[in-house]
Amino acid sequence: MADLTSVVKEGLSFCREVEAVQHERYMFDLGAPKRWQEQIGFGIRVNHLGRLGFAWCEGQYSLSELLQQAAQNSANGPEGDLSIPRQLVSQSYKSSLSIDDSISALDKLVQELRFILPSFMPGRSFTINAQLVHDVFAIANRRGVQRDERIAHLLTLRSPQNPPILATSYTTVPPTNPDYLLCQLLWRHSHSRDIALPDNDTLPAFFSPEASAQFWHDCLQSHWIDGEDTGCQPFPCHPSISVYEDGSLPRALGFTHIDGVGLPRQRLPLINQGQTVNTLRDAIAAKRPGHEVPGCAIRYWGHPPQTGYANLDILPGQHTASQLCQDMVSGIWLDYLTPLPAPAPAGIFQRRASIAFLVQNGRPIARLPQFVVQGNYRDMLNQNFLGLGCEARLHGRIKAPAMAVSELQLYKKELSPQESGLDLPGLWW
Repeated sequence: MADLTSVVKEGLSFCREVEAVQHERYMFDLGAPKRWQEQIGFGIRVNHLGRLGFAWCEGQYSLSELLQQAAQNSANGPEGDLSIPRQLVSQSYKSSLSIDDSISALDKLVQELRFILPSFMPGRSFTINAQLVHDVFAIANRRGVQRDERIAHLLTLRSPQNPPILATSYTTVPPTNPDYLLCQLLWRHSHSRDIALPDNDTLPAFFSPEASAQFWHDCLQSHWIDGEDTGCQPFPCHPSISVYEDGSLPRALGFTHIDGVGLPRQRLPLINQGQTVNTLRDAIAAKRPGHEVPGCAIRYWGHPPQTGYANLDILPGQHTASQLCQDMVSGIWLDYLTPLPAPAPAGIFQRRASIAFLVQNGRPIARLPQFVVQGNYRDMLNQNFLGLGCEARLHGRIKAPAMAVSELQLYKKELSPQESGLDLPGLWW
């Protein structure tokens, strides 16, 4: 670990505020010839003469030179304040898991899946991508030094035969039981034997917990980030909807003790019974008099902090999947959604339905070809909202229940070479 406190002390001799971070990332790929890869980066952010500057480097580099580069970059930076937390104390957090134990557990699961899958689904071949990512994050400023770490376990099973199916597990706890992954595969395989076309381009839609999580990611990014110039504002939702930003959500990929500026993570209500009570904001985007700023700053690798969420927790409702689908004479069951290369229009939900099924008389009966689904966020969460499922499941950073809406638009759009067919959770801090 570099001496971050020394460079902070040096910077404070000519800057108003200085913040230094060291971010280490160790990646272990069970399928790669060179299994271990590592990255070590340093970032320095300064308030120099009332303007913000940032500099980043990887590998061997002088922190004093990086400090000078950040000060020089401030000449073209925005006016602002680093908003250093007032009562930060030095603290170091250690993961309760060992790297060796995590690798061993992931490897055992992969070996078990390789043994089970050929007889579980004869005629289908599978690729198994299993990775472990260990992040170590340290941040220093005039108030002290904070250090935290996270271990992410990323597992994806894919069968490329037409129609393709997949199952995923992204958590901070090593998966030890293949049952849920196998159930995902079996459900999708069983309903993919026949291919059907929808009889209308506007239909009611059921979102599985995984598809619901993908919807809520887009919705919160579009409407509940304070300080973003998206042209979209928070809006009232159906009274059964409550959403929390929660950096302490167990097993979720965003589970850390501190955020991107060193503030403690906390459980922050965003929507309570349909009404907005908070927006996602960090110490720069929303420093408001009389309010302690919540820890909602995130960091992408090599970038200064920005506003975002660690994890989302959408509280479940009262309905079973059968109850949400029972009135669908003809509808769609969305099971897995992937982002499109181009951003959606403002206020519009838009994704590719990579795995979806036709629903008739309340039951899924056949696989649908890939198409794009589209809807207006306000309409989907108000007059077109049918309800939330009674069980929430974790998908990467988002714990969400199933949901249903009475109207969603479908249209054909050719696959782009830029589309991977996956919706991988981000590994931002």
